Amino acid sequence: MKQTVQESRVDLYRLKTQRNDLKQHADKIIQGIKKIGPSHAKRAIWELFQNAVDLSPSCEISVSISENELIFSHNGVPFTMHTLDCLFTQVSSKTLTEKKIDREDVDPIGQYGTGFMTVHSFGDVVQVSGAIRDDFTVEDLHVEPEGHIQFENLLIDRSTQDWEKLCDEISNLRKNVIELLGRPLTYEELPSTVFKFEFNNELNKRRAFDAIESLKTILPYVMVFNDRLKKVSLTDTKGNTTTFLKDDNEESMEHYFIRKIQINNEVKKINYLKTEKLLVVLPFQNISNEDGYIGEAESLPDSLPRLFLFYPLIGTEDFGFNFVIHSKNFQPTEPRDGLHLNSENEKNKIEEEANQKLMEEASSLIFKFLGDNLAKIKNPHLLAEINFSVSSDDLKLNSYFIELKEKWITKFRTLPFVETLTNRISAQEAVFLDTSVIDGTDSQTRQAIYNIVGMFCPNIPKPDLISNWTEITDEWNITDITKIGFSKIAEKIQEKGTIQSYNRTELILLYKEIIRKGEGELFANKALLPNIKGQFRKQIELSRSVELTADLMPLADVINPKISNRQIDEDFLLEGLEFEPFGRRHYMELINASLDEHIKDGTRSGKLPENYLASLIQYTSIVPKEDSASGPVRIIKLIATHYNLQLNQIVLPSLPGEDNIDVRKGQFDLFKVYLNDLSDKDEEWVKAHINDFAQVFIEAFNYADVKKVFLRYDVYPNQLFKLKSISSLNKDNSIPSFVKDLYDKIVDPLEPIRAKLAHSIIENIYEEMKSIRSLDLTSIIEQRFFGDSGNEIHIENHTYRTDIIDIIRNFKPDQPQSEIYEKLFPATSRNKSAILVQLANGEASFAILSQDESVIKKLAGIAAHPNLGDLIKFGEDALLKKQQEEAEMKYKKKIGNHLEDVLRERLSQSITAKVLSEQDGQDLVIYIEDKPVYYIEVKSKWLETTPIRISRKQTLRAHEYPRSFALCSIDMTQYQGADKYAVESIESIVENMKFNTDVGSNVGHLVDIFTTAHQEDKFSLDGDYRTLIPSKYIKDGLDLAHFETSLLDYFNANYGKGIN
Repeated sequence: MKQTVQESRVDLYRLKTQRNDLKQHADKIIQGIKKIGPSHAKRAIWELFQNAVDLSPSCEISVSISENELIFSHNGVPFTMHTLDCLFTQVSSKTLTEKKIDREDVDPIGQYGTGFMTVHSFGDVVQVSGAIRDDFTVEDLHVEPEGHIQFENLLIDRSTQDWEKLCDEISNLRKNVIELLGRPLTYEELPSTVFKFEFNNELNKRRAFDAIESLKTILPYVMVFNDRLKKVSLTDTKGNTTTFLKDDNEESMEHYFIRKIQINNEVKKINYLKTEKLLVVLPFQNISNEDGYIGEAESLPDSLPRLFLFYPLIGTEDFGFNFVIHSKNFQPTEPRDGLHLNSENEKNKIEEEANQKLMEEASSLIFKFLGDNLAKIKNPHLLAEINFSVSSDDLKLNSYFIELKEKWITKFRTLPFVETLTNRISAQEAVFLDTSVIDGTDSQTRQAIYNIVGMFCPNIPKPDLISNWTEITDEWNITDITKIGFSKIAEKIQEKGTIQSYNRTELILLYKEIIRKGEGELFANKALLPNIKGQFRKQIELSRSVELTADLMPLADVINPKISNRQIDEDFLLEGLEFEPFGRRHYMELINASLDEHIKDGTRSGKLPENYLASLIQYTSIVPKEDSASGPVRIIKLIATHYNLQLNQIVLPSLPGEDNIDVRKGQFDLFKVYLNDLSDKDEEWVKAHINDFAQVFIEAFNYADVKKVFLRYDVYPNQLFKLKSISSLNKDNSIPSFVKDLYDKIVDPLEPIRAKLAHSIIENIYEEMKSIRSLDLTSIIEQRFFGDSGNEIHIENHTYRTDIIDIIRNFKPDQPQSEIYEKLFPATSRNKSAILVQLANGEASFAILSQDESVIKKLAGIAAHPNLGDLIKFGEDALLKKQQEEAEMKYKKKIGNHLEDVLRERLSQSITAKVLSEQDGQDLVIYIEDKPVYYIEVKSKWLETTPIRISRKQTLRAHEYPRSFALCSIDMTQYQGADKYAVESIESIVENMKFNTDVGSNVGHLVDIFTTAHQEDKFSLDGDYRTLIPSKYIKDGLDLAHFETSLLDYFNANYGKGIN
């Protein structure tokens, strides 16, 4: 009895301790499931993968999802009694004593521990099917080790939060296992292990769907990192299956390795670096045979964790670089969301140091690869991400990442990551845009900013990369990389000075962005805004045009550039920028200020700045409406014509109020300049243009204000076309020209009367102008003829005898103006008889009157000839020419006689030489034995302006007989003797004679011309064309003595030794 009681106590104790143990498991499970959050849910699917692959030599997994459940099955290692119980109690099958710093690939990861509780993200109830295979050997009992026990739909329910109920659930599960273990072993093919999760709610369902979706991204990497995971099939709600199949062959490239994952019919290549402990995924797609590139970089998916311990460490998606690092030796944190890297917990130091070494090794591996291959990879900027978390609440962890970041940046900044339009450069050589510049910009604005900055910063990243690099360098967060903001850009724009250097549309987009981002003060401090001339000015230096039309500005730009300089280009009236208004009155005031500066009383147009006059003319012709034209405007049109300027009249409708332009000052100043210019013109110009400027005067004198201006200037032409003041001129009251001419001759030759008379074209424009009559002038003339009494007649020696006689001659009735003469010269008419009586008593008159009557008639006829002077001159010239021709004939005869004497004296008596003159032929020809052997042409010169010429015939003869032809030139222009027309001896003119014996050799170029002349059936030269002999050639000729010697030498050479 006592023993039974003791046994009961023991059983009770055993029961209570077992219950107590179950309570600990139940509490842990309840609390663990309560803690499941989004990050735990992401881990859940990988817990299933881990438990499937663990210790399995070649694992294949199938995952399917429907609207109600998630089914996960695998062909991995079946349950043991131990692992099945671990599944019930959520105790890891791997103990702490098994934890290693350096793992082998065959080492188990651990099954069904705390982490496995996350699978209940998919549902509180899971049905498990599979097999139990264990070492079932017991004492004295032998069982085949390959046998197993199959089971189906073992229900694990975690829906309760009551620990006692959960304890009962666990106990019941164990009882079910005990019952299963009582069944006989089977040796059939092992069934798949299946976990079937029913969705309790939408949260379970959504988490399951999210998990399946994440597999599409992460699974290829997991398969590369796990050699034992060979195949995975995913089936969606529509029954579509995606199969991931790993190629076990690793492809070895020069600098990296490739593994292929076939996803249905497509192949995904994963490139990586590896060491014994590490595998680093390289994020680029392979390129073959394309300009030496090995790949094109890509951004890894944001949902892809960057650290793996065979499976993703959920939570490392934002680790800070665009690489994936896997190490079998990573020491993860308990939630498997990161690594132990740096903390104050001494118990984690071993793990932290191990992880730090692995990270250092991975960094070096990446640096080495990029240093060797970055130039061969497209889109290199995608590899430049460095964004480790350095500002978390964990200061110790921050310090580690700060140091790691500095190490990465120190290396990355020297590598040619940055692509410009021309080449690749390192970040430390490049210039980047500040975040404030491009943050929130649209693509068009961003391109505009790029184009502008690129003008002065060639080392800027390509336009499509500029935002990327701003983001990258912001993440790097270092100070010694060049970044420029709006202020620096503004400085560079200002340096150019004008908008012509830029695209205006791009500049406007940039300026709008500056304003939008609150940096509008740059426009006040820097010259960035273009005026209408394109010159950059500060905002305060510019105004906004109000009611000023576009055609006013070109005028202002010339007359007063201050106006156009301060007018902002209307395209740059941007919202957010304020400008002072600038209206018509401001415009006029500045124009008038310029006029005061440039136009004084004596200003000429030549002293004005370039185009000033043309612009002033345009300005002064402004009218308020199309068909209006005031008097001054009509005058201005005539002035524009005077200056050969085209007038494009500006129509400027008037505005209500006072903000209008009054051009009257400009008009009067224009008149000043015009009148000053006119006053400088000479008589020739005035005569040629008098009709034009007279029209200006006629128009101007119609308006009182304009007339006052014009009256101040000496610009009015007299009858000599000289310009005078209008007050100094008199109106010509139809005074005959002969009266004016006689007045000038008789009264005042130095001050002609026409100088005092206004030109007829202007004599009627000025009403106050006094007149002069013909009798006013003739009375003064006759006073000079006959004295104050009008009767003083002394015609014989009278100074104006000829003029008086001429007047009397015009009294004759047959003269056309006899009546006018009688009327204008009354004193002369009265004294006519007395004058004629005095004329008859003169000696000259007597000489004429004493001639024969027929001679007197001839003389009278000659005297009456209308061109008496020309008649006398031509007669004298003809007489002189005759004298010269007769003298030349005498010279020829004397020269011929002289040469004949010389030849007769020097030639042998057996040779007969004669020198003859030929009628209408050669002047002199020397004959020997009646044969012509030498030709001499004689020419005389009587005037310096008249050259020596020889006829066509003599030219041809000189060419025909070049050695036996001579030209004798006699220059009588310097002969001083009184006998120049009657020289008796040749010795008198020897010094005036020159002989040229080589004429024939100088006229060859004329022979063809003369030979072909005078052909009646062809176009040819005609007339008496002669050959001109240059005066210098004549001066260089022989004197008479040397010619005689030359002539005798010629005969000696050609006619034997007959010379003495």
